[in-house]
Amino acid sequence: MKLVNGCAKNPEELLTNLYEEQGEMRFDASNRLFMILADTQEFENSWKLKRNPALLQGHINFYLDNFSASVVKQRKITFTHKARSGEFTAIADAIFVII
Repeated sequence: MKLVNGCAKNPEELLTNLYEEQGEMRFDASNRLFMILADTQEFENSWKLKRNPALLQGHINFYLDNFSASVVKQRKITFTHKARSGEFTAIADAIFVII
């Protein structure tokens, strides 16, 4: 629970890791909005949250209703990739769905 809450409060490290650990065949440095799903009672079943569109829609609407252009400047991610040379930059953010 501490890990999930820590990532939600300060997602930069998680976002960087999501880019750096993507598979070579699917590598892309495009801007992204991730959805992080976490069931704190049964963590191994967190994936099942994607089956609840009402829950997801509420979080998505909240994110969009509170979106600010200043967030974009704060979410600039610089990363490297083990299969590619050089440094890459993307703008990324995350919607955390934690129950």
